[in-house]
Amino acid sequence: MDEIRAFIAIDIPNSLKEKISEIQNRFGELKGSIGFVRVANIHLTLKFLGNISDKQISDIKGVISESTKGILPFTLSATEIGVFPNIRYPRVLWLGLKDDLGRLTPLHKNIEDNMSKLGFQSEGRGFTPHLTLGRIRSLKGKDQLIKLIESERDIKIDEVIPVERVNLMRSQLKPSGAVYSVL
Repeated sequence: MDEIRAFIAIDIPNSLKEKISEIQNRFGELKGSIGFVRVANIHLTLKFLGNISDKQISDIKGVISESTKGILPFTLSATEIGVFPNIRYPRVLWLGLKDDLGRLTPLHKNIEDNMSKLGFQSEGRGFTPHLTLGRIRSLKGKDQLIKLIESERDIKIDEVIPVERVNLMRSQLKPSGAVYSVL
């Protein structure tokens, strides 16, 4: 039985990915302290599943279908640049997302609750909708990084993310980096 590394996610439009590339380029001037996510791979993760079997795919697709019932399509907008866990010890650079209609949090909760019925453990922490831009490899130049984050924090991007479907994704780890495909 083959194992598949999988997650549940919302894709983002290419037009927003282009703007994310511009942001990454500005942060890239900090000379190697950030390992950036390939723009083609940027997505909104709703639930990381880890390794699943082929036999679980049908049940997971059913959970996604059940979890999205009654949730009408909506849009998300990019609102800010931030870091996890905090500005004093930045490890992950992200672009925050806002949901004006309040549909994303119930969708996420539905997926968490329904996936737990299949034996997948709940995250156990609050959901912060974001797109991971990169992982901070070194705190060398931290002061410059903090200044750039603060100057870019309230970024204005005139793009929306239409949320019309939720995908079960496969993640194949390769020497050249992860390759994602829709299951």
